Parts: sequence; structure tokens; C-alpha cells
Amino acid sequence: MLSISPRRLVKFLSFVILGLLGASFISQSLTAFYGCEPGAACLVAKIFDVNREKNLPTLYSTLSLLLCAGLTTLIALKKGTEGDRYRHYWTGLAGIFLFLGLDEGLSIHEKIGRPVKSVVETTGIFHYAWLLPALLGVTVVMALYIPFFRHLPQKIQRLIWLAMAAYLGGALGMEMVAGLYLSSTQQMNPMIWAVMTLIEEGLEMLGVLFLIRALLSYMSEYTREVRICVGDRPSLALESSAPLHE
Repeated sequence: MLSISPRRLVKFLSFVILGLLGASFISQSLTAFYGCEPGAACLVAKIFDVNREKNLPTLYSTLSLLLCAGLTTLIALKKGTEGDRYRHYWTGLAGIFLFLGLDEGLSIHEKIGRPVKSVVETTGIFHYAWLLPALLGVTVVMALYIPFFRHLPQKIQRLIWLAMAAYLGGALGMEMVAGLYLSSTQQMNPMIWAVMTLIEEGLEMLGVLFLIRALLSYMSEYTREVRICVGDRPSLALESSAPLHE
């Protein structure tokens, strides 16, 4: 049986994030100063560049969001067995995180932006047209989830608000800054762009990490261990340590 400590998991993911961001900054800096000629060095740069798709940072972001979907699904299932009035909110969150995870890997938001751009001329902070439906969606979800957030323990509320501030600050806020920069410059400075994308992706990763921390802490309210069984035997155990809950 595999036993996973929430505290160790969060600490491990923190080091993974630092490693990915550090590797990305180095690769983007080398590319900016020396170019990216075909070869091993260029391949390594593409693998770690947070501004590119289908590489290690994208894989990490996708898996971390899917982990959030899995954790909220476990909570929703438990709430369902208890007949909790907020169980459907947890199910909705699981669906949202599943979509965000798929979007991270498949860039669905860019496909959504194309028809918007064909109807509305977007520039400046809305250079990326998908921001318009995204902002609308975030506003609707936050309005619908106000009663749910209010019922959560204060500590969990703080962690979730911190997670949302970091994630949305990166995914929407920094994307607006990037759009404004692209709309106002004739020639993009590769180092400025590298720093901007690093901040954007770093905030998103940090936001998801805060959320994972919040979900694990919330789960520790109900049980010190979550077991996932395959067949008759438990194959994975998520142990909730007391310090995580305090």
C-alpha cells in the first residue's frame, strides 16, 4: 500500500514548481541571448519553457489541476453519503477543475477566443479575446458560490481566496498585462516577455498549490486517512497529519 503524507506532498510540489520555473528562466534567457538553433540545447529549452505548450511545465500544471479535480471528487462523494446540502457545489468544483486541467493540456481557451475575436475587435488588455468569456465565467461562478464559500471554516476560506487571487492574477491579470504590452510595442523584448510569462505561470502554479493545501486541510476535518481501493485491498492511503489541520 502506498501512503501519501499531505505535508510532504505539498513540500514536494513546491520544489517541483521552483525547479520548473528556474529551468524555464535559464532556458528562456539562453534562447534570448544566443538564439535557438536546432539541436539538443534548443530541445531542452522547449521542454522547460513555460511559454510553450506540450512540455514539462504544461504536464505539471495539467496534473496538478486534475489532482484538484480528484480531491474535490472525493469530498463530493463523502458529502453525498452524508446528504450534505453543499455536496453539489463540490461536484461543480470537480467539474471546473477537470475542465481547467483539460484546457491546460489542450488550450481550449484559445479555440474559444477565435469566434469572439471574429465578432468583437479586441486590443489592449483584451488582446487575447478569450479573456472576455473567461471573465464572465469567473464572475458567474463566484456569484453562485458565495453561499458555499461562506459556510467553509475561516482557515479554508483564507487559503481558497489566496489560491484564487494567485491563480486568477496569473491566468487573467498577467494575461491582460501581456496583451497590453503586445498592443503597445513594435518590437517585443524577449527578456521582458520571459519575465512576464514566468510571473504568469508561477502565479498559476502557486495558486493551484494553495488550493491543494486547502483541500487536503479540509479533508483532514473528517478523517485522518483517505483510502483508495482497487479490488478488495487498499492501494493508496492519504494520511492527514495533525499539524496540517492546525
